[in-house]
Amino acid sequence: IRVVDENLLYVVIQIDNDSGRPVRELEGYVTEIDLYSNIITEQKLFHHHEYEPPLESGQSSVRGITYPVDLSKSHTFEYHISRIKFENDSRTYMFTPSEGLLRID
Repeated sequence: IRVVDENLLYVVIQIDNDSGRPVRELEGYVTEIDLYSNIITEQKLFHHHEYEPPLESGQSSVRGITYPVDLSKSHTFEYHISRIKFENDSRTYMFTPSEGLLRID
């Protein structure tokens, strides 16, 4: 998290491809949560588009999203991968920390 000025917060998400396969598409959600784990906001973030060159194994991709600063609350953010497609694979996957890659189509 980077504070740009007193009104703007910039959340930076870095994904490292350690899968051993080139990634063709990757998207997820940035979730802002409060102290009680309630969702305040949730925004979709396309981390890697199909029209971009594949994200090769060992490479990283960095994207950011901005939020207004509210000093009256604690800013906590989580990123959840909702969709992954690999090069030369027509199947679609999602990722969870507990289960790893799960096929969703």
